[in-house]
Amino acid sequence: MVRNIIKKNIIKNLLLSASFLVCVSGVCGMEAAAAPKQVIMGRKGHTKEAFAPGNLQAIEDFRIFYRRHGKGEMADRVLAEHYESLNPFANYLLEKMQEGKQSKQIQKLTNEVERNLNENAVSPVWLIDAHFRYLTLLGDMSADEKEVFFHVPHNKYLKALLEKNLKGEPCVLDLYQWGLSLGREREYFYKPGTKASFTLSKNAEKKIEEEIVKHLPSPIFYPLLGEALLPMELIINCWIDGMYLIGMPVKNIKAVHGEEASALGFAFHDLFHFKLDERWAALGGYISSLVARYVQEGGFALDVIPHLVPLAVQKYQLIMEALRNAHDHVKGNKQALVGEFIILHEAPSFPETLFTLSNPVEILQTIIGGSLSHYEGPNAWENPSDELDTSPLTGESRKSDTKIKEIALLKALEDQTLNVPYDIYNKTNENGEVMGYVSDIAERKELKKEWFLKNTRFTVTRLRQFIDATFELPSGEEKTYSFPTLVRKGKNIEASAGLLGVVGIAIQKPNLTQKSDEENRAAVIAALEDGHSKIVETINVFATQAKASFGEGPGSYAEDYAARFRAIQQQLEALIKQPKQASEEREEKDPESKSDA
Repeated sequence: MVRNIIKKNIIKNLLLSASFLVCVSGVCGMEAAAAPKQVIMGRKGHTKEAFAPGNLQAIEDFRIFYRRHGKGEMADRVLAEHYESLNPFANYLLEKMQEGKQSKQIQKLTNEVERNLNENAVSPVWLIDAHFRYLTLLGDMSADEKEVFFHVPHNKYLKALLEKNLKGEPCVLDLYQWGLSLGREREYFYKPGTKASFTLSKNAEKKIEEEIVKHLPSPIFYPLLGEALLPMELIINCWIDGMYLIGMPVKNIKAVHGEEASALGFAFHDLFHFKLDERWAALGGYISSLVARYVQEGGFALDVIPHLVPLAVQKYQLIMEALRNAHDHVKGNKQALVGEFIILHEAPSFPETLFTLSNPVEILQTIIGGSLSHYEGPNAWENPSDELDTSPLTGESRKSDTKIKEIALLKALEDQTLNVPYDIYNKTNENGEVMGYVSDIAERKELKKEWFLKNTRFTVTRLRQFIDATFELPSGEEKTYSFPTLVRKGKNIEASAGLLGVVGIAIQKPNLTQKSDEENRAAVIAALEDGHSKIVETINVFATQAKASFGEGPGSYAEDYAARFRAIQQQLEALIKQPKQASEEREEKDPESKSDA
């Protein structure tokens, strides 16, 4: 099985390298904190105070610096020279813990931080984990907040924090494993027109990762202790360059997707946005597919990787440049900026097909289309669909468990990750001998449905904000489909209203007091429809403005982009075909070397 590169080695580098934690400092609440001077990143005059979270220009300066210098040997040298700069950040965390309300668990963490400082054992992954553990101890998440965050993907690290931290146990391993879980799995590469498949070795995967980090800055977490809200344009700028700002407030925040958020909940919410970003996963998958093509031509993977990766990275950088070009064009239009924020931050989409497109307009359309599909799905929190006919006050569904099972079953039939026995598609004779396989898609789906009905256990869990439908397979595998109720979707209206409110666009808010259940449902659905249409409108404003930035015809950015793309593609194609060409040349020189096949 070929695992996407980011799923393993790149995230491993991110978690274990000094670039994982560049700066943790500065502001408790809204009050600037005093901090000892400490030069970081090797630039004279750039001190820990300069990188305090409240100094937004310093964050921007660092973003530009790291984009230019944060790759390959330069990044390793700069970060290694100033690895000790993590210690003042640990000291600052220590001060905050000592100043605040004490508990047995906080004292235990305080002792751990002191011990690591004394033993010079402060590492990036441990330090950010210690910050998250501290946030956990500032106050418990409410039941409603837990319900929400336990129903988003990638919640493993959050669950580990809540389960272990009361015992004072480090969660570093869970953070590490959580990082590794990012990305999509690519099971096989298929040669067109055949049924043959093969996988790349771990050596090849490692070689791809080593080559990528020579040419691209590693993604950076930039935790901001004491901060929560940051300028939208700053977040977008950092996102384009692979820099993830993690707000770490020390008190509850009014609303995150309609819920009052604890300090931990808000920080995890920001960390979750990193998990949604598929760019490096797509790059790794694209490179793997290029290597696979080369091997199919008769070559050896390790021979070509050092030559393919720089060219693929050039394509990645072209795409980022196109996004930067669009951003610079739209940032003066507030509504377009909000649309861009929704596309890149709230619902990012970055499929591997982007690396095959020579037109920046098509790239933008593909990214926007993927984002819009997030909002169009019936289970999207912004979508007015309510498949299970739920109450906006209690979350209760009027549908029976049997009906919910039927709805979930339709999802299970489309789900390619559920492992059903392949022999259910066998065609057999009266003696039970296999005589072929069912190939018709509709017939296969019906066979799969029958198997699910006969061989799985099904349970429904009815909560206030979600209704969970779970299939348990005989193998022990489980799959849960979560349906947000109108309670959850109604709360999320606040998130949509907050985004659009930045540009003065109001969403009607439902008033649910003293109305019948049907009137309440109608009010929430109407508000969702209003918000949904205005989100799509705002995204379209961004799309129109961004496309205009590319221009058309001779001398335009679009023409220049296409020319640079074609030059890279020609080099890639020439590399991939080298083994076949070399083989043909050998055969011409020595006709007897041709295979009898």
